[in-house]
Formats: sequence, C-alpha cells, structure tokens
Amino acid sequence: MEEPDANGYYYHDTFEGSVGQWTAAGPAEVLLSGRTAYKGSESLLVRNRTAAWNGAQRALNPRTFVPGNTYCFSVVASFIEGASSTTFCMKLQYVDGSGTQRYDTIDMKTVGPNQWVHLYNPQYRIPSDATDMYVYVETADDTINFYIDEAIGAVAGTVIEGLEHHHHHH
Repeated sequence: MEEPDANGYYYHDTFEGSVGQWTAAGPAEVLLSGRTAYKGSESLLVRNRTAAWNGAQRALNPRTFVPGNTYCFSVVASFIEGASSTTFCMKLQYVDGSGTQRYDTIDMKTVGPNQWVHLYNPQYRIPSDATDMYVYVETADDTINFYIDEAIGAVAGTVIEGLEHHHHHH
C-alpha cells in the first residue's frame, strides 16, 4: 500500500509538464494546456468530446484506494466558452460484484465560464465490491472543452481549501 505524503495526499496531479496518469474517458483527447491554470502555468485540457460522459479519468490502485474504505477526492474544473453554465461531475467508475459497470457521483457543481469550481468530497466511501476503479471528471449535458487542475486523492477528512471564488488569472 502506498503511504500518503505529509499533506495526507496519495496522489497530487498538478499538470505542470505532465498529464500524470490521466487518460481520456471515451472518444476525447486530453492534453496539457497553458491557456489557463488554477495553480502553476498549465492545466489538463479535455477536448474533442462527442458526448457529455467523455472526459478525463485516472485509474485508482486498489492497494491504495481499498474498496469499502473512505477517502478524500478533490479536483478543480473550469471552462472558458461554449455554454452559459455547465455542471461538472466527479465520479467513480467501477465494476461491481456482479460484473456490472457502475458510476457513482463523488461531487457535482454548476459553474459559469472563466471560473474554477471545486469538486470535493472529503468523506467518499468506495463501494466494498468495487474493482477496476477510475475517478473521472465529465459534464452533465454538453460537449464543451474543459480544464481540470490540482487533482488530489487523499486520506479521509483531508481539508483542501475551497476554491469557489477563484477566477482565472490572465
């Protein structure tokens, strides 16, 4: 099992020069972008989405994120154009004990353009029968380009500062 760092983080993806372990969910493209960032100079851009569920995903190691246990998940998300508002969803995709693919919402929030929204659940319990787990970010009902930054998986109860009113730096 991986040990958390001094902050209680098992992973902390900043997207500075690396996409880390993030990949596209569905027929989309993920790449680094310097157009906007919450922290640092780059974020992860998700583009060429053909359906709302297309997004960005990161596999969770079951030795670290043990099914049945509770963890903290956090990411910030933003979009620049293409809608007057959008609802971002951070979900857990997994296969349950019967072999059925499941999608469980970790957090969801609606936001307007040019601001970062904090998707955050400090007490998310992974279903005890989960296998093949991914944390992913999508939108509820559009295919606009979007950005994520500061993706964190941490010890349950970890306080990660709220980012609700943090606007883009230009």
